Amino acid sequence: MRILLMSLARITLCGVMLLTISGCGHEESQTAKISCRDRKTDVDKNTGVKHMTVVLCPGRKMHWSDGGENWVVEFKGNDSPFQGKPMKISKGDQDPVARTGLTQDTTFPYSITVDGKKFDPQIIVMCDDNC
Repeated sequence: MRILLMSLARITLCGVMLLTISGCGHEESQTAKISCRDRKTDVDKNTGVKHMTVVLCPGRKMHWSDGGENWVVEFKGNDSPFQGKPMKISKGDQDPVARTGLTQDTTFPYSITVDGKKFDPQIIVMCDDNC
């Protein structure tokens, strides 16, 4: 019985080692391609915005599209993802343009208040091509 258990343990160990070495098949690359274009998100009185995270390329515009709701965007901390570093963007303002010259992909959390209700999405600005 002891020999049978030891043999079973060796077979199990060899199987685990084989799966570990082989990786159970193939590995796939997990890279995402970002299309560099102007971005839009819909303002929504129940969720704040349709897209809680928006990824922008440097030099591209961001547009908040509303269906009549009143809204205001305020960036947290003391930094903004847009040229001129506006800390507040309101309905009717010109679409801001993402900053250039970032040395790494940078996340900018913000609050959007829609018809008096506050939500907390984010914008990620990609670094320039040289990073």
